[in-house]
Amino acid sequence: MRDVAAAVGVNNATLHYHFPTKEDLIRAVLAFVVDELLTSRTINVGRSGDEPLERLRRYFKAVAKEARTAPEPMIVLNELTARAARDETISGPLREYEERWLGAFRTLLEAGVAQGQFRSDLDVEGTAWAIKAMVREMSSHLTAEPVRINRSIEQLERWLQP
Repeated sequence: MRDVAAAVGVNNATLHYHFPTKEDLIRAVLAFVVDELLTSRTINVGRSGDEPLERLRRYFKAVAKEARTAPEPMIVLNELTARAARDETISGPLREYEERWLGAFRTLLEAGVAQGQFRSDLDVEGTAWAIKAMVREMSSHLTAEPVRINRSIEQLERWLQP
């Protein structure tokens, strides 16, 4: 906690006043990062009237752009995800975030199926998890080649479409 206080230029007592424990500080960082990612990288990227496939395309473009231009929230989230495997303080809130994230993908995919843009036999839950895995991979390899990312997105589109 002393190192954190020194890094942000406050005294240790001030930091402890706002965050009594290290876990409180970590939860606050997680909440901030999740909020940043949910507001800037929301599944509703693009105009609300866009078709589901176009919204998904815009979402992936936003993720790829963030990975290149503002990777810090992704880096922090990846670090917190790794820590969550051994820290219940983080794993609970992180599970809630992941469920909201998957829920947004499920909603988008269900809309695409209903509108005939996506295959009628689409396994929505499995596809939501696959998309989440793609996004995690994109955000954990911040130097990934744009060509590979684009090819992966194009392949996903081929799998989704009738």
